Amino acid sequence: MSLIHIRSKENDFEISYSENPINLSGLKGKIALKTASLWYSWDNITEEYKNNEIKFRRSPHGRRTVPERDYGSAAELKNEIKKEGIRDESEWKILKLPNGLYDENELNNYIQEYFGTFETPPFYFDVNYATNRFMLIIRDKDYEIDFSHGKIHELLGFDKKIYKEEINYATKI
Repeated sequence: MSLIHIRSKENDFEISYSENPINLSGLKGKIALKTASLWYSWDNITEEYKNNEIKFRRSPHGRRTVPERDYGSAAELKNEIKKEGIRDESEWKILKLPNGLYDENELNNYIQEYFGTFETPPFYFDVNYATNRFMLIIRDKDYEIDFSHGKIHELLGFDKKIYKEEINYATKI
């Protein structure tokens, strides 16, 4: 058995052998790669790929975010919201991921950081290792995740749609 050093070019997958190419002409036998080690990896989530954003919101049919008061008309309610600076939590928000190499743990770590919690955030990702499929778990029933925005759904194997159920399986492996 011998160790062969392989180098590759920067942005493609063409492999060229080092100084000593392997010559198998006239020999009966097979060659196989037993192990490989990479000292550098590539980002799987980047702004360039348009897959670095998760769009979400609290459902407009969910919790009420305005203090319980009798505002009378809708116009009075709008004015009160502006005056008190109350956010409408049913507005869609974008969680923007920094460029990087993410698995489900790294995605969840960033989601926890975004929501400022060490507890389980309102939604997170899990992997079914038996089927090798991602799962989107929406823990807080008032949340919706919109995978029709951007391309992160392609990377994770989800359909391009809005998810509202508690457990959502990626359909594309």
